[in-house]
Amino acid sequence: MNAPVMDGKRERGTFLHLTLASSVLFAAVFSLHNVAGVHSGNSEGFQFTLYQAFYVTGPVFLFTSAYLMAPAFWLHEIRLRIYAFAISYIAVSAWVYSNFVVLDFGLLDGKLWDFEPLYRYLYLEIAVLIGAGVALWFLLNRLPRICLYFLVILNIGLAGPTAYALIVDSKDTSLERRANLDAAFRFSRQQNVLIVLMDAFQSDVFAELLEKHPGLLESLRGFTFFPNTAGVARSTSLTMPSMHSGARYSPRYTMREIYEREIRQGSFLNELAEAGHEVTMVNPMERVCPARIELCIDGNELLHGKIPNLVMEAAYLLDLSLFRAVPVFAKETLYNDQFWTVIPRVRRLTVLVGQQEFRTVEENRVLEVLAERGAVTDRPVTKFIHLLNTHWPYVLGSDCLVNHGNRSAARVKAAVQAHCGLKAFLSLMDFLERQEIYDQSLILLIADTGADLVSQYTPPDNGTNAWRRLVGRANPLFLVKAPGARHALRKVEAGIQPSDLPATICAFVEGCDVVEGVSVFDVEAMSPRVRVYKDYRWSHQYWGKDVTPEIQDYTVLGPIWERDSWVDF
Repeated sequence: MNAPVMDGKRERGTFLHLTLASSVLFAAVFSLHNVAGVHSGNSEGFQFTLYQAFYVTGPVFLFTSAYLMAPAFWLHEIRLRIYAFAISYIAVSAWVYSNFVVLDFGLLDGKLWDFEPLYRYLYLEIAVLIGAGVALWFLLNRLPRICLYFLVILNIGLAGPTAYALIVDSKDTSLERRANLDAAFRFSRQQNVLIVLMDAFQSDVFAELLEKHPGLLESLRGFTFFPNTAGVARSTSLTMPSMHSGARYSPRYTMREIYEREIRQGSFLNELAEAGHEVTMVNPMERVCPARIELCIDGNELLHGKIPNLVMEAAYLLDLSLFRAVPVFAKETLYNDQFWTVIPRVRRLTVLVGQQEFRTVEENRVLEVLAERGAVTDRPVTKFIHLLNTHWPYVLGSDCLVNHGNRSAARVKAAVQAHCGLKAFLSLMDFLERQEIYDQSLILLIADTGADLVSQYTPPDNGTNAWRRLVGRANPLFLVKAPGARHALRKVEAGIQPSDLPATICAFVEGCDVVEGVSVFDVEAMSPRVRVYKDYRWSHQYWGKDVTPEIQDYTVLGPIWERDSWVDF
């Protein structure tokens, strides 16, 4: 079909303007509009403000616009027309997918997403894309100026919600180096309370490592292992408040209110700070920190400073934006088994973050850097370090570096990754020994939840795999070394929960008192005890809701690995 006759110079100008408008539209959808949408909908999960993220994504917008526009200046006639069509098609497709084909892949919890069900619509999607391309080619050739006006007006319309997201983004985050950063590296000659929480470290995985690596027994002298630990809840979101205050989840409050009550105001860390401890926390959940502690910091900031951390957070936002903008059949390629697309290129190309590694490696580096840069003070010290080094995704090899493409069974990879976490932990224990402050330290190596792996504590003939996985995810690691303890690693089958953390610490530290929970060394923990575990499927949308829906309460009355102990299953 022939296009209407146009003056050659005017036609070239129209298609140049079409290329410019579509280049700006795509660049804006990718680096501004989608970034604003993702950030404003999940602001608690990001350290920096949207305004600060635009420090990075703004230049990306300018570069992308110029990069896409540049070839048009060297093209003429049909080549220019085809190029203008191609960029317009990409831009409009990105807008449509970003706003009207947004799929729910579930929680970004490190587990692999299952893309297979989406491929049933592959041929339909391709047919629709081809049809849309034919229609757009027709419109661009018949009504190029109308298409130009549409692209410009569309981009102006999209700028409204983005501007609003900037206006309401009220977080106040400085990019200056923290004045009290050195507190993170200080330990005490007098008294240390060190809590290292390795997220989703399943208890039976630790027991398996003890069998495979007997040297761990010697390295963990003084520790007591509590294999009969029943989790409080399935995810970190509901578990973390109870680990700060000992209190259980209450449906009377929203999650934001619970975090305010139990962590910001009610954490035992506040009591230790008031008792004179220099208290630091690494990787606070949802950026909520106890109100009276000395320092609360993200692990990446501790390792690299704020600017590199901002760059990586912006790269993550760009990955999520691009993931939204591409067709469904291309999403798995961009997701790249959780390695994503933009982030690895930023690591390679940006000098500022050239030393950054995959998140799991970085989390282990937090412990190693504390050991390398640690200093000693006379003031009592408390540290609560929350790490995702043992959490999904399982990406580390035996050298504790990323092994992309490892297709071993999940349990095998989980054990390898957990062993790497233990090596990093032991490097910090070696530092305490060298400084002769190991005996002055109350040390807890714990987890919040299990990893949803079939528990090896349960006999294969005792219950279904569904129940054995329930035991796995409800059975987090819990080890304690009391001050002065030097005995060989021992195992105690007391029925405890992560919510006993505050009471356990307060049993050893003056000026600390909690009402909820019991010390894991208390006679009550040694007696038969009712423990409640809350199972559910968490979604970030529950953060602002009054009640987390569809919670299943399980009562555990005896050893967690015995089927008869589970009253409600």
